[in-house]
Amino acid sequence: MQVLKINLDLITSKLSLFILYLSSWKIKNSPPITSKYVLIAAPHTSNWDFPLMLLTSYVKKVQLNWMGKKSLFNWPFGSIMSALGGVPIDREKKGDVVIQTSEKIVASKKFILVIPPEGTRSRSEFWKSGFLHIARASNVPIVFSSLDYKKKEISFSAPVNQNLKTDQILLFANNFYKNIVGLNQENFGPIKFKDKSD
Repeated sequence: MQVLKINLDLITSKLSLFILYLSSWKIKNSPPITSKYVLIAAPHTSNWDFPLMLLTSYVKKVQLNWMGKKSLFNWPFGSIMSALGGVPIDREKKGDVVIQTSEKIVASKKFILVIPPEGTRSRSEFWKSGFLHIARASNVPIVFSSLDYKKKEISFSAPVNQNLKTDQILLFANNFYKNIVGLNQENFGPIKFKDKSD
């Protein structure tokens, strides 16, 4: 059974690499070898972003997790959502999303949580700060990833300490994404958090 799983993983990895090759995409560098972190996925301007990141995870043999509303995990699609790395979140408990997610990360040996901080494929004038709260509550680093549709490159940053000052983390993000072009670049808004005075 273990041999079958290893062979299946290898086939999935090779097939995913072949699909990326056919579509002229390349993985510039590997994600960090860290068992737990919050992975920032940006720019998020297209429905193609998720499949590309999923293919990359198969190539690099990295299990990605993502948050989804609880109803997505009901029958008949629940098992599929879980197999794809989905984590059910009860969004009716608005103040508890950070707590629910951080508890899952802390309780797991390995957990890479993917979050698109823009929260939408449409243009947003600020990033949602939830990823930072989750990283700090879980005591795990932040890793930035990019999908550059101009160069057709997928890349990852080194782990960033979640306890750095917020301004330092945003500065790092701005530098990392400085020359990155999304599929619908006009929808890639500024990298900043909403001013509390707004």
